Amino acid sequence: MKYLINENKLTETIESYILKNYPEVAKVYFTKQGVHLASGDFEKEEDRKIICTVINVVLDNMDGKYKAYQLREMSKPIRGNVDSMFGLSTQEYGSKWDFKFKQLGIVDL
Repeated sequence: MKYLINENKLTETIESYILKNYPEVAKVYFTKQGVHLASGDFEKEEDRKIICTVINVVLDNMDGKYKAYQLREMSKPIRGNVDSMFGLSTQEYGSKWDFKFKQLGIVDL
C-alpha cells in the first residue's frame, strides 16, 4: 500500500521524529536553497538549478559540555537514520534534500 504525503506533512513528520528520538536536539527547522547541478544533459541553463530543502538541526550545547568533534559525531546517526527512514537520498547527486547542523550554545564576546 502506498501513501501519498505532501511536503508540508513530510517536514512535520521529520521534525517530530528527530525531536522525539534525539534528546540532544534543541530545534529543527527547514529552509529552501537553490543548487546548481554541474553536469548532465540540460537544454537551458535554468534547468541546471534545483530547489533543495535543507533540514537544519540545532544541537543543544548550552552547557558547553560537547567539543566540536563530539557534535559532529552526534550528527552522523541523525543524518543516517533520517535519510534512510524517509528515503531522502541526501548523499545522491541532485538530491532535493540536505542537512545542516548547528549548535546552540553560549559564546564569550
